[in-house]
Amino acid sequence: MKKILFIAVILISIKLNSKAQTTNIVGGTIIDISNVPWQVSLKNISAGNQHFCGGSILSNTWILTAAHCVVGINANNLKVHAGSSNQTNLLEGQYIQASEIKIHPNYNPLTNDNDIALIRLSSPLSFNENVNLIEYANDCNLPDNYLDPGNIASLSGWGLQQVIRLML
Repeated sequence: MKKILFIAVILISIKLNSKAQTTNIVGGTIIDISNVPWQVSLKNISAGNQHFCGGSILSNTWILTAAHCVVGINANNLKVHAGSSNQTNLLEGQYIQASEIKIHPNYNPLTNDNDIALIRLSSPLSFNENVNLIEYANDCNLPDNYLDPGNIASLSGWGLQQVIRLML
């Protein structure tokens, strides 16, 4: 029995350590939602309103997200939390039920090709300093060299500030 337990502990520690080696976005800076008012948190109602992915506000009734976030999720189990830096405080910001999820018809979960989806809200968002449309990139608001190597891009979302390695 001790031999089986020892092998299980070794396998678990190898698995946990190998997961820590995968490439993830970690670090960044804590900011207020007013700096990224298009950022929303997706909540799974059937999992206790747990945050599981982010999205961007395209209009007062449409949210853009990744297809891998919403595959297999029923719109009845999905709410969008907008206007709050704190994804656990449901009393802050706007908390709106999804009415429809549209996944790109050519989404491939094996390659992540066409990893894009739309979420329709059951009622419109009210825009304010913390809830607003994402700004679209176009020739007027991008410099000529925006694709040159070495240029810095920004992204927003909720994640880890540091990698935590668990050793058993």
